[in-house]
Parts: sequence; C-alpha cells; structure tokens
Amino acid sequence: MEVRLQRLKQFDKAESAYDEAVRIQDKLVRTIPAVPHYQRDLAWSYNGLGLVHARNKQYDKADPAFKKALAGWEKLLKDHGGERDYSAGQAMTCFYLGDLSRAGANPKDAVAWYNRALEVAPESMKSFIKKRLNSLESK
Repeated sequence: MEVRLQRLKQFDKAESAYDEAVRIQDKLVRTIPAVPHYQRDLAWSYNGLGLVHARNKQYDKADPAFKKALAGWEKLLKDHGGERDYSAGQAMTCFYLGDLSRAGANPKDAVAWYNRALEVAPESMKSFIKKRLNSLESK
C-alpha cells in the first residue's frame, strides 16, 4: 500500500503508512527476533520511509531511515548468510544513501556510497549503479 501511495504522490499518507509499518515490524522483530523475514520487512520499510522523506526534501529525516535500513541488512547478512535478497537490499540502501549525498551536494560521499553498493550488489543490479556512478564522475 505504501508504494502505491508514493506512486500517487500522496507522500503524507505514504509517510504515515510507513511509520505504522515500522512500528508494527519493529515490535515483531523485538518480540520474535529469530524470524528473518520480519527483519527483512522492517529494513524495506525503513528504505521506503527514507525514500518518502528524500522525495519531500527532508534529508535530515531520510538519512537516519536509510541508515536504520542498512543496519538491518547488515544484521541479516551477518546472522543468516548471503541470501541474494539481503545483498540486494543492502545494495539498494547504499544506492539510496548515494542519491541522498548527491542531492545534498556532497559528491565525494555519493561516490563512496555508490562504490559500496557495487561491492555488495548482485550482478543484475550493477549496471544501473554504474550508470549513476558514471554520471556523477563525468561532471
């Protein structure tokens, strides 16, 4: 539902939906920490919340949301191995942090985040990350 609200440019409603999803999923993760898909869903919700904040140019709110997502992906990878979905999530979060740095006129940090995304990304994701990195480096 949150993604549909973003597509309809109903960012206030999307933010509320992501906040609610994070609240519920965080409680699930704290109550039943051994269930990896609860942790995965929480990380995706933090990514979504970060995207909503970034689209609203609320970079001070987007950054911590993305960093919470990144911490979730890193924990999943540490605790449950290199499942492709976890690596892809980690790569997307690094990519989003690169975009956030780019939007904040910090190209050096953006390059570092894009390179980190490339390091962990599954092969199928690397071409679009490289395109973004190349567009930044060519400026």
